[in-house]
Amino acid sequence: MTARFHLLWPGVAVAVGLCGCGGEPKPAPLPPITSAPAFSVTTTTAATTSTTLAIIPSPLPAPQPAASTTTTLPPPPTAPIVIPAPVKSTVARTVSLNAIKAELDGQIGGILMATDGNVYFGASTHSGAHGAAFFRFSPRTRELTCLARDVTLLCGEDPASTPQGAIQGAMAEADGCIYFATQFASEREGAAADYPGSHVIAYETGAGKFRDLGILEAGQTASGGVALDAQRKRLYVLTSPLSPEQAARGGKCLVHRIDLVAGKKEVAAELRTGVAHTSAGFFVDIRGDAWFTLSERPGTLYCVRAEAGRPLEQWPGVLPLRYSLRAEEVLPDAQQADRHWTWVRGLPDGERCVFTASEDGMLWQFDAGKATPDPRSAFTPLRHIGPNGPGICMAGERIFYVQRANRREGIRAPRWDANLHLMSLSLTPGDDHEIMDHGLLADQDARRPWRIESLCADGGGRIYLCGDWHLRKGETGVRRYVPRAQDAWQLEARGLFLAVVDLTAGGAKEK
Repeated sequence: MTARFHLLWPGVAVAVGLCGCGGEPKPAPLPPITSAPAFSVTTTTAATTSTTLAIIPSPLPAPQPAASTTTTLPPPPTAPIVIPAPVKSTVARTVSLNAIKAELDGQIGGILMATDGNVYFGASTHSGAHGAAFFRFSPRTRELTCLARDVTLLCGEDPASTPQGAIQGAMAEADGCIYFATQFASEREGAAADYPGSHVIAYETGAGKFRDLGILEAGQTASGGVALDAQRKRLYVLTSPLSPEQAARGGKCLVHRIDLVAGKKEVAAELRTGVAHTSAGFFVDIRGDAWFTLSERPGTLYCVRAEAGRPLEQWPGVLPLRYSLRAEEVLPDAQQADRHWTWVRGLPDGERCVFTASEDGMLWQFDAGKATPDPRSAFTPLRHIGPNGPGICMAGERIFYVQRANRREGIRAPRWDANLHLMSLSLTPGDDHEIMDHGLLADQDARRPWRIESLCADGGGRIYLCGDWHLRKGETGVRRYVPRAQDAWQLEARGLFLAVVDLTAGGAKEK
């Protein structure tokens, strides 16, 4: 039997069938709340083990200004590069992910526009007793389907003790399968010591089935998602020790290579550095060489060659110098230490990729064909785009990202006012990489974004965003895990939503 909820939101018909993936542990009761969306509960026999939610249909009402719930801080003294304001706001259609699972509290990357025309994405949690969820959204029917309420169960593990809390970084698609890596995210005391290690999961879009490709390295977590060598049918995944203590005891940072045809996993490269690393993922070029950077090795470029047995290559200090976030000027030497990719995507020719770097206002291009013998010559600045974060995507010849008005720093609402805009930049040669402001993001109920760090686009003017939004009065938000002597929970004044933006008109060009 499957519980089916009909959430009575204005103008929205919502059907939810809880996934029959197994016995998820029961959380502690929610604290009392003064107001919550009305709902009714019935019991019915489900024809599917998925959770389906119908998104808000068009047409949409125009958004009304929403009061900021945070204190507006003054801009830094550097004069901003002003982008003319767009004519109107960008209206997003949103649907709550917390209506399916209250413990979902954020998402970075982990979203993909697949060849079947659907959007696949994860939603993560810091819970000590719950893992991440995995969703499919159909732009054609505007239906959101929860394919797995807890990916820990797909791994044959117990969410109550060893949750796989995150699906973050890049995902990949090959021959009708979506591939992603699970990651450690639990904030429960002692959870790191119990963590079995990250898995690579395949979802067969045609059959609707999951396959577990197994643990990559015992006790280690994946970082940066997965990258595909499409020609050779290989996946690359980087894992790292969970803590500096594990790294200091001899833990290595490992590059895993998975042959999708033969089903063989191997360690293609390893680094023993004494520290835990994070990565934005790989760029795999046309020759099958996998390029990457590491957070704890600033300025260093790495390459794992496609040929088996080749040693890991590294070039310390070759990454380009960082630019100021608000002005097109190189930062002083004292601020150049932290240089590594924070987002990277390959271009169609297979030779080049575009990337952003930590606390750097520039969008860069890397040409792998020019990287030997002098990698310094392979980097080209494309356009200064200002403050940015992991919430970036590429579709066709445009880059889409989220930014506060007038290039002000801060893309998360707890410190900044909620005036995030949807921006884009052209990659078309010869047009000076014009920047467009598509307007202030607001949804059909006048909510404003709290944080957007997961985007993808379909190339036809539709942008898909998974992130946190401010709530309307009386709405129930994220059920955030709080590590204490006994596990506890708190309701936060934000909710995790999928948002869909349909760009039917252009924005204003940057001068």
